[in-house]
Amino acid sequence: MKIEFISNETGDLVKQTLKQNPQLNFNQLQMAFRKKDVKLNGKRLAKSSIINAGDKVEIFLPQVKPADIDIVYQDENILVVNKPAGMEVTEKDKVFSNSKCLEELTNQRAVHRIDKNTQGLVVLAKNQMAYDELLDAFKNGYVKKYYQAIVCGKPKQKQAFLTAYLKKDVKNSIVKIFDKKEPNSVEIKTNYHLIKTNGELSLLFVELLTGKTHQIRAHLAHENLAVLGDEKYGNKQLNKKYSQKKQCLCACEIAFSFPSKSKLSYLNNIELKIKPNFQIEI
Repeated sequence: MKIEFISNETGDLVKQTLKQNPQLNFNQLQMAFRKKDVKLNGKRLAKSSIINAGDKVEIFLPQVKPADIDIVYQDENILVVNKPAGMEVTEKDKVFSNSKCLEELTNQRAVHRIDKNTQGLVVLAKNQMAYDELLDAFKNGYVKKYYQAIVCGKPKQKQAFLTAYLKKDVKNSIVKIFDKKEPNSVEIKTNYHLIKTNGELSLLFVELLTGKTHQIRAHLAHENLAVLGDEKYGNKQLNKKYSQKKQCLCACEIAFSFPSKSKLSYLNNIELKIKPNFQIEI
């Protein structure tokens, strides 16, 4: 879909576009900029700029078909959805260009990610204020994230506070976990408690205290509690036995604790929970 218009005054490109095209939203424009699908007087742009009255603006937007997205909560500022396993959150995460990511399907902007093969809650912002507030909240610990996971084996303790050090191996697209500080590693913290077990498999409730790449999967695997179905850090024998090719990991709960002065502090009293859709039971 192509949107074309002539600017009627001088100003910021994004603001003028939204003013003259109220059917668009900020997140659609940001995605168009990332793809360089915005032209100003015939020249492609990667970010907003100042435009003058009489300038010609062309915006190319993909035709997005309505998706059966499980919406958990939404208001004028945020959208919270239950992302299915197998879907990427953002476009830059995509491996296959013909697949649709969550941002494309919702036309909103994600403020955090979960892995492609992890099911669960993802928060998206509907405007710039919400995006900025949410980014700050995730950065400063105003957002608590909880998961459920089916893991291989039985934990030694019913409840544990785990600390370790995580180091990215970019070349092999994995992370490595160490008990002691290593060069270029960062400290990670993960809480869990045991919900139930049959000896071979266990269901854990996990609190993510530091949100690093593959943290839960790699940290639990380091404790000999690999997430069932995880083909990167997991137990291949049990994955095959239970025919699991996607990790049994679900981002099942999010809780906010914004400062009282925040414009999003009204979210502090809202409960956001889902039940995991695992294919097996313990």
